[in-house]
Amino acid sequence: MSLLSSLHSGQRQPARFTVTGGSQDAPEIIGSIQRHNRLFIECTRLLAGDPLTYESSCGTPIACGIGLEGLVAKIEPVFSRERSLIRWVALWGAFTDLYAHTVDTGSRVAPFYPVVETVMGVGNLYAPSAAEEVIDIAPGWVVHLTAEQRSSAVALFSGVQVRVFDYERYSKMDIADVNRDRNCNLTDQAALNFIAWTAVALLRLGIAQQQMTLPEPDTLEEPGWYSDPLCENADRYWDGTDWTSRCRASGGAERLVPLRPAPRGA
Repeated sequence: MSLLSSLHSGQRQPARFTVTGGSQDAPEIIGSIQRHNRLFIECTRLLAGDPLTYESSCGTPIACGIGLEGLVAKIEPVFSRERSLIRWVALWGAFTDLYAHTVDTGSRVAPFYPVVETVMGVGNLYAPSAAEEVIDIAPGWVVHLTAEQRSSAVALFSGVQVRVFDYERYSKMDIADVNRDRNCNLTDQAALNFIAWTAVALLRLGIAQQQMTLPEPDTLEEPGWYSDPLCENADRYWDGTDWTSRCRASGGAERLVPLRPAPRGA
């Protein structure tokens, strides 16, 4: 029986290489760092050499028309054969890291307010005691951006902020509940924007660099069963183009657990 035939019959596919082609010495197995987290770290590695991540760029807003497109272009190829994971890498990868390092009082190394706002050049310009938030770019940038760029920077920051501070709630949900949650229903483009923005924020804060030595994701070669990219103690079937809904507890019965929300009206 050929390797491919045996994989289709139920054998879990072993990983030989990382996504960058190196030998995989720390494969994605039970008890290791899960794929959605590894993929976010990989995106951060890809952006680490971009001038927008340097300390000298702290305070520079990022949005459409001011660097965002170039950042997304660097990370999007990572998802060429697993588009269904883009949203999950944002929700359970990027926002996980930002929440842990800037919001969670038990683990944070810098507070979200005002540190993240300061390094990203956008945030709440009113004092915490004010009746309402006024989110805008740093005053020094107002004359340098068009109205569209300014609006884009504010919208991107607001989208990140809302979900990072909602992370504790949706992180406790299972995949089906997240798929039904309105706040978690991101388009691929929005998720890529959030991943890029968050990676830059963590790099500017000097936090992401500490994770660069963590294992790379496995490369996906032949169609077959692999460690589930989201769930511990489970496998998921990758068909050669993307992850499918076919999922099983390791060694258990197969069931369908879609990674994307059901189409409207379905």
